Amino acid sequence: MTAPIARIARASARELAPTLGSTLSQDIEDLLRARSSGQPPRRYVDGVAVASLVISAATFAWTICKDLLEHRRLRADEVVERVKPQLPPIADVDEETTRTIIVVVVNNAISAAQSRPPD
Repeated sequence: MTAPIARIARASARELAPTLGSTLSQDIEDLLRARSSGQPPRRYVDGVAVASLVISAATFAWTICKDLLEHRRLRADEVVERVKPQLPPIADVDEETTRTIIVVVVNNAISAAQSRPPD
C-alpha cells in the first residue's frame, strides 16, 4: 500500500467517522495492515466493508488525481465521476452513503496530489 493512499484513507476515515461510526479508523488500520502483510483482516463486518470501500476509492482517486494533475487542474466532480464506476457495490451501503464516501476520499486525494512534491 503506497503512503499517499494510506494517508488519504486515514484522513477520509477521520472525516467520515462521525457519520459512519467511530470504529472506521480502526477498520481502516486493520485493512491497511492486512494489505501490507498479505494477510486477511481479522474480521469481516459491515465496518470492514465500508473501510474497504474507502481504501478502494482512495486507490482509484489517487491514481486519477496523479494522472489529471500532470495535464491540468483537478476538478473534484470529474474525479468523483471517474472513481464511482470503478468501485463495486457494497452490501448494506446505500447509494447516497457511497457517494458521500467517494466525495470525501476524492477531496482528500486532490489535497494530497496538490501538496505532493514534484517527481
